[in-house]
Order: sequence, then structure tokens, then C-alpha cells
Amino acid sequence: MKPPLSIGIFGRFGRSASLRALDTALRAVDLHPNLVPEAVKLTTVRMLIDETGREDPGAEATHAAAEIVAYCLIGADAFAGANGTVLTREVERRIDAALASGISLAPGWSCSHFTHA
Repeated sequence: MKPPLSIGIFGRFGRSASLRALDTALRAVDLHPNLVPEAVKLTTVRMLIDETGREDPGAEATHAAAEIVAYCLIGADAFAGANGTVLTREVERRIDAALASGISLAPGWSCSHFTHA
């Protein structure tokens, strides 16, 4: 059984630890979590949980996912301005590698293709 993810009352009180960790990781890459739709955050955390098989996917996987989400939402230029060109190139490399391997959101898709290699 999958662990429940709670967005809490009004999206604040009682949020699951995994969602709070993603919010923290998003802030670390200069994206305020309120700018990310809850559906995106819930899907991201659920995919991380499914991939790791743990209720707590871990800081490294959560941070790697936050980098991808931030890059996709704010674009390369804004991401580079906030996080530097080295991290931007690393995120782009991870995205390119995932796309080149034919990964999609179809069954069998793996979050590991988007994490640090």
C-alpha cells in the first residue's frame, strides 16, 4: 500500500514530510514552492516514492527532482541566473540523457534517469 500524501489544511498544516522536503528543495534552487502547482508536487513526490520504494525518498533524490521541476518551470536562463551555469548544464545533461534513452511517463518509466549520475 502506498503511503498517503497529505497537503494538510489550506495546503499548510499537516503536510507530509515528503512534501515538506520537496518544498525545502525547491527553495534551495530559488523557486518558491507556492509557484509550483500542488498537483505537480504530489506527482513528483509520488514518483520518487514509487521509484525508491520508501516513504522518504531521501534528500538527494528530492533535491534532484526539485532541480528538474525548477528548470522546467522557470526556464534555462532564470535557472542559470539563480543557480549558476554549472548546475544548469548538469540538469540539461540529465534531461537530455533521459530523453535520449527513450524514457516517457509510460509504464516502466524511472525517476532514476533524472537523478545525478
